Amino acid sequence: MRIGHFLSHYPAPGSTTRGVKELAAGLARLGHEVVIYGCGLPAGGEKQGETPGLRVVHYPAPRGLPHFICRGLRERFAENRDQLDLLVVHGLFNPAAALVAWSARRAGVPYVVCPRGLHHPALLGRRSMRKALYGRLFERPMLNGAVAIQVFDEYQTACLREYGIRTPTFVVHSGLDDEELARLTPRPRPPGDGLHLLYLGRIDAHTKGLDLLLRALAAGRAAGKTPEGLEVSLVGPDQRGETPKLLRMAKDLRLGGLVRFRGPVEPALRWETIKSADLLLCPSRHDAFPRVVLEAMAVGTPVIVSTNTGITSAVKAAGCGYVVAPDAASLWAGLEAALRERRRWPVLGEAGRCYAYAHFTWDRAAEEAARSYEEIVHTARPVALQNPLPIV
Repeated sequence: MRIGHFLSHYPAPGSTTRGVKELAAGLARLGHEVVIYGCGLPAGGEKQGETPGLRVVHYPAPRGLPHFICRGLRERFAENRDQLDLLVVHGLFNPAAALVAWSARRAGVPYVVCPRGLHHPALLGRRSMRKALYGRLFERPMLNGAVAIQVFDEYQTACLREYGIRTPTFVVHSGLDDEELARLTPRPRPPGDGLHLLYLGRIDAHTKGLDLLLRALAAGRAAGKTPEGLEVSLVGPDQRGETPKLLRMAKDLRLGGLVRFRGPVEPALRWETIKSADLLLCPSRHDAFPRVVLEAMAVGTPVIVSTNTGITSAVKAAGCGYVVAPDAASLWAGLEAALRERRRWPVLGEAGRCYAYAHFTWDRAAEEAARSYEEIVHTARPVALQNPLPIV
């Protein structure tokens, strides 16, 4: 097959760029011809990827319109110059993705959308009316016009259904690079007297459930059930300036000495940061795929994860931690159970490590994707154009 992957900001650093690159390389290793398209460089160009069968094509973003794509790239898709059998469009609420999808429909090329995020009404309701209007005019037509939607987990499918999308979905798990897995070592020590619990991710009080975590810890402290020497570290970038609000909340809840805000971690120290924790916390209200949970599983760190994430089913299947509802009471109940069962943590961690190695490699993800792509190419037809956008 000839498969295209479009990611507007490729090759800007980040987990999305890495995910698209690794999946595309895995497909190329299976013998498919793969092209990655992006607008993440100031100048255009084309080069051979590191993997045989993989090419990378760059077009510059239109001057003054960083969220759109230039005419040359739209025309390339509209004329299907690369003779693609299938195009995978990555992104959500992204005008560039909508334009690319429209261009593919124009050429009669079936396309798949990989949102890499959630279309949950609770999240979208927190945005402006402009996002609601954009969803009605462009996002829903793009999703409805796809032959299928690629998701990390069925939780994403449930969110799409709540958003009113009935397009079929299929699951392609995320992955960890085989070479990276080979270099990893398990956690260096069993839990000791001092307990270190870790949240690692962006500092977002509502979406990531950090307010719930603070309230859960306050409930435990009020009940006298937080053990001596317990420390909870919140590590990650604060792009929205929410740390002061959370610090005030921690002070009001009398959590001094229990919770530490550590700021962002250097990429080179990320794995060591995860391995240093006795337990990883993921209290998100909504999260498409918290990669940090997968990373914790890979190094043998047990986890507490909320039900509203795209990796919950893997945690359950692996038996590597505790699954809780995204509310303070349930989160504290899970924490209390975990603290009570500290002797089981090495067993839970090893279960997660074995499951991650068996199920979450990019070659396995590429095999999952290829099976679905082949079925789509042989049976699907692109949905008729629903939203005729002009080429400008």
